[in-house]
Amino acid sequence: MTEGNFRYVLRFYKRGNMRFISHLDLQRLFKRVLYRAGIDVDFTKGFNPHPKINIVQPLSLGFESECEYFEMECLSEQDTETLCERLNAAMPAGLAFTGCRRIPLDKKNLSAFTFAAEYIVDLPCSPFETGDILAQETVPVLKRDKKTKAMVEKDAKPLIISVSQPCATENGCRCVMILRAASNETLNPLNLAEAMLRYKGIGYVKEDIRITRTAIYGQKGGGLVPVCDIF
Repeated sequence: MTEGNFRYVLRFYKRGNMRFISHLDLQRLFKRVLYRAGIDVDFTKGFNPHPKINIVQPLSLGFESECEYFEMECLSEQDTETLCERLNAAMPAGLAFTGCRRIPLDKKNLSAFTFAAEYIVDLPCSPFETGDILAQETVPVLKRDKKTKAMVEKDAKPLIISVSQPCATENGCRCVMILRAASNETLNPLNLAEAMLRYKGIGYVKEDIRITRTAIYGQKGGGLVPVCDIF
């Protein structure tokens, strides 16, 4: 990174219809927002320069989130509160920055430090016992193979950190999952939710399962901390 630059991480939420915007479209949107807000973001050098930005741990299409992270490298020092205000003035409904802090310039991007994520999962059924599911020797889930595109069975148990007992809600039940979410080991909460419902013999419509990410964690001192606090 260029000497004298300044690096920031901003927390933002993604709600409502914005859950249907893809990761690539979100990157394009943020580039336009930075331009409209007049932020002097730095660019890579070379034949095809692009802004030095990063969205930590891309969110699956259809998920909402209360805690996403966006990194950027600026050519000048920014007041963190004013930076959020300037960017939010250019943001569409359903997306907003809720916090900002300066982070070290000489570190890898935060995606390299992610370890787990927390999700609220709303299911279209009555509460059920999860202990027997998690007590199995393996917890098989169906995932799409990236190469063949076929659905294959994988063991999710090593990637499950915790799953709370579902509690009743107005439209079904809700549980909280903390799952591995690293670049090389990630468990999609939708895959686990579907596996739990299949194990219990509960019929469902995939589109009726609602998922909201509430935290992205790194590891520090043997415990989980918000990834923005890893430094």
